[in-house]
Amino acid sequence: VGRDATARKQVEMRLAASERFLRQITDSVPARIAYLDQSRRYRFANRTQAERFGRPRDEVLGQTRRELLHQDTDPRVRMHADLALAGQPQRFEFDEEVGGRLRRIDSQLIPDMAEDGTVRGIFMIGVDITERSETEHELLRQTATLRSMAEVIPALVAVVGTDWRYRFVNSAFERWIGTARDQVIGRRVQEVLPPAEFARVQSQQARAMAGESLSYELHYPERTVQHVTVSHIPLRLDSGALDGFVTVAQDITHHRREALRLLDLSQRDALTGLLNRAGFEAWLQQQGK
Repeated sequence: VGRDATARKQVEMRLAASERFLRQITDSVPARIAYLDQSRRYRFANRTQAERFGRPRDEVLGQTRRELLHQDTDPRVRMHADLALAGQPQRFEFDEEVGGRLRRIDSQLIPDMAEDGTVRGIFMIGVDITERSETEHELLRQTATLRSMAEVIPALVAVVGTDWRYRFVNSAFERWIGTARDQVIGRRVQEVLPPAEFARVQSQQARAMAGESLSYELHYPERTVQHVTVSHIPLRLDSGALDGFVTVAQDITHHRREALRLLDLSQRDALTGLLNRAGFEAWLQQQGK
């Protein structure tokens, strides 16, 4: 009998040591970790899970979520718990109010299956992703704003990554190239631009990819848009590393024609329409070329 009591005591000590070790590990993890039995009562809760309810761990164990919060469980959360208790692992996000602030939680429910296939309970892991979610929403908002701006401005806009693949083009680019953007995004520049066009801009784009900002003009005598000014602006990460470049191209055909008209007026007599001295000298210079 004495040996049995000693053996039982040793087993109990080992179990207690294992439980302390498990608590130390789970309490050091910045996530809610818990175990719910079939009646949805907490049988285990780490420090983060207990802090969520604002109670000591001992007051959490044996209670249901509804009893701890004094309110009905969110129907969506309850639905996922039902599915987990039916043996289906679940992962979902939900919002809940904690300390007067809405928090976003990434939750996983893992069924604890017995050898006969029955579900004994649920392992729960919840990670507060509020800050990450807010950052993602802000990035989406900024992206939507930039996309709207790129559509509104009267210019062709394209973004090319360091792999020479298009990341973004606006509708003006689609109209210019005559190709829908879903057939442009992800493709390399030389696959999208006609060979002659790529040959005209390749060296300038290479300079932009190397980190140089530059602008130049292109002339298309056969098109309605005959004069275009092109700017390449390098993209840089916060670390300063190059991440591609942005191309902005504007139609300056009207400005070029107006400039030529004004130049022509300045070189002709207002009454006769004949070349004046400045116009004659300009004509001579042209003949000498």
